Amino acid sequence: MIRRTPQTAAWLAQKGDAKPPPEPRISPSQPADGRRVGTTLPLETYILFKARNARVGVTGGQAILAAIERMLRDD
Repeated sequence: MIRRTPQTAAWLAQKGDAKPPPEPRISPSQPADGRRVGTTLPLETYILFKARNARVGVTGGQAILAAIERMLRDD
């Protein structure tokens, strides 16, 4: 036999008058000064990328920007 706890909460709305919960707040994105660049990485590459960034103490965006600047400079 399953024991059930008695309902103690009062109804918040009459039948047919219920309203859906509010939409979750979306944090406003910061305006970008340039263009966004993205790609899908293989899982192994992603893990190595995140681990290296953690060791060095940089964000993914900083690492990508440095790599692109180095690539353009060496070209």
